[in-house]
Amino acid sequence: MVEFGEQLRRAREKTGLTQQTLAEKLYVTRQTVSHWECGDRYPDLLTTKRLSDILEVSLDDLLSGNEMDKVVERNPVVENRVANNVMIFFYAVIIFSLVSIIGREVLTTDWKYITGWAVRCNDVATVVRTVCEIVCGTLQVLIFTYGLVHSIKVTLSPKRIGTVIAAYYAIFFIESLVIATNDITMVQRNSASMVGTPNFVPYYFDCLLGIIGAVAAVLYFIRKNGKVIVPVMLVGVSVWKMIDAIKEFVEYVIYMAGRFNEANQFHDAIPYQDKLFIYRVAFGCVSVLLICGMIIYQVVTLHRKRKIASEITADATA
Repeated sequence: MVEFGEQLRRAREKTGLTQQTLAEKLYVTRQTVSHWECGDRYPDLLTTKRLSDILEVSLDDLLSGNEMDKVVERNPVVENRVANNVMIFFYAVIIFSLVSIIGREVLTTDWKYITGWAVRCNDVATVVRTVCEIVCGTLQVLIFTYGLVHSIKVTLSPKRIGTVIAAYYAIFFIESLVIATNDITMVQRNSASMVGTPNFVPYYFDCLLGIIGAVAAVLYFIRKNGKVIVPVMLVGVSVWKMIDAIKEFVEYVIYMAGRFNEANQFHDAIPYQDKLFIYRVAFGCVSVLLICGMIIYQVVTLHRKRKIASEITADATA
């Protein structure tokens, strides 16, 4: 079977067009056309249809069914220049927010007090939780830096996006599990003074979301699972996280407003840690909204591209 690049070259030469002339008709560079003909890259679906019209050949002659799949799976999910630039900006803001949170955690944590408390009260879980938050935050910075680099290079393919999203939710699962274990340990320690049996189910809900998000990302972006339920699950988890982040931020703003009002009434000073923590909540909320918003946009964009590819393949074989 003749590859797309060879078919494109033959069709171009048959119509008497140079690479430069074809590039000008498509509003791309000559190097881009050269990459297509060498098989290094594939044009996006809309450009492929325009190629078919300009060169007066059918899509079936240019692309086989397998190559149509390559157009979607090898090209960046977000190919629009403006949308990609916005995504680069979002990645940068996310990384800045995460670094700010980690920096606050490292610089403001009284490690001597925490470790001393852990020894005196046999409370190792608190130390583990603090360290886990810092380690998980650092891993998230590395993950989104990987996404930022490939977004800048315009090489953020479905598999690479799937890797970023799956890793993000896997880290979210680990962090949620550590936090849940720590909180449950504290509840059990104080259960003697509590009425009734504590309900531990809510503590593991975030863990479940992390598992669903990671598995759905792998199935949809990397394994190319075509079942509708998979992207729906990924979008559903992301929407839930966005709502939860907004809810947490609003609750803390209301709490801090009450604290400031109380402090002004009694002429007390608000603890520095409380003032600083609101920035952590704000940066956390912004990062979650941007991350989940990008995930939803990428899911919808890839779904649309795969749908167009399947329709073009069906028309070509009809």
